[in-house]
Amino acid sequence: MTTGLTDHARRELAALAQVRGPRRAEALLIAHQRRDVQGCLCGWAELGKSHAGHQVGVLREAGLLVQDT
Repeated sequence: MTTGLTDHARRELAALAQVRGPRRAEALLIAHQRRDVQGCLCGWAELGKSHAGHQVGVLREAGLLVQDT
């Protein structure tokens, strides 16, 4: 998923993935930001889909969103 990234960027993503505690949401958002018009730093790029929706999904999977009732 991280094709086209430098070794440095891969190391940064790996370090961000290890963050726990109160800064976890911030680390996830940084790791899943757009690097260019092609897609997300993590490699996600789905034509016609919402990048913000991708970020919400990542936060949801990590258990960092309050569930709607």
